[in-house]
Amino acid sequence: MRVFEDQSILNFIKELLNYDACKGYLTEIKWADGFNCLKCGGKKVV
Repeated sequence: MRVFEDQSILNFIKELLNYDACKGYLTEIKWADGFNCLKCGGKKVV
């Protein structure tokens, strides 16, 4: 995962040009340790 600390918003936008790139980046941040459902504790997306 790329870390965008200390970079300008323009550099950030250049790296995440489209929806899929943004979605992938945010998914890596949110579920860096794997998916875990807060409601049931499940590990798989259904």
